[in-house]
Amino acid sequence: MNDLTFLGNNHKVIELIRAHYNDRGVLFSDNPIITDHKKILFFDPFDIDGNYLNYHSVYRRYLQLHNPEAKMVVLGLWLIDHPNYIDIFHLPDSLEDVFSRAKTAKEQCTLTLGGEDAGDTLKSFFSGHGDKSLMSSLINLVPALNTSHYEIVCNNEDWNYVFEKLIEPYSISGIEQFMQRWGNYHNIMEHMPFYPELLVVKDSIEDIGLHLKPTDESKTWFINSEVPSRLNRAVETLRQIESDYVGNKP
Repeated sequence: MNDLTFLGNNHKVIELIRAHYNDRGVLFSDNPIITDHKKILFFDPFDIDGNYLNYHSVYRRYLQLHNPEAKMVVLGLWLIDHPNYIDIFHLPDSLEDVFSRAKTAKEQCTLTLGGEDAGDTLKSFFSGHGDKSLMSSLINLVPALNTSHYEIVCNNEDWNYVFEKLIEPYSISGIEQFMQRWGNYHNIMEHMPFYPELLVVKDSIEDIGLHLKPTDESKTWFINSEVPSRLNRAVETLRQIESDYVGNKP
């Protein structure tokens, strides 16, 4: 079983389980990229600063989208009867037998564990706690930046005026809200399978926010940096993640 990888963030538990099965001739890959494997052992819950959060539903969805023939078997603390689940206190002698019975990501039925689910946390990240969602705030900023670029480049409008009237009202509700939300949820997001895409989004939005100021230097940067396009790409990435993991979870 050398096409087997073991994921989770409780490294002490993972090392103990690996050692247990290494003694029985099981080889684990050290490659953590789950799209490279057809067999994934997954320990849930994750320890997030002393709080415990289940990530398996998000990873299952990721596999459905990117590696649907893979089989992910969850190793956990609950006594549950499910073909894709192992109770950590009753380890089977053979992982090969477990994976032979397990369902693939595309056919797997829902596995419900006790405790909080990272999918619900992801939903909160997008919806927030106010009247405006994160996406609506960022989406409103895109046309504002497009209009600002047109006014500056084509109509030679005063930068301070454009910044005050078109950019600042939307950047406060869009960029600042995103960065505040990122600060609140980063320790959870960094364990998501699509974290690299989120990090690119965060870096783009943060860079735009840092440069948008009522100064001549900011005006020059704004004209030459394709800011509306950069923000639009970030918004489209967020929109796709929200659609895949919040809006269309099977």
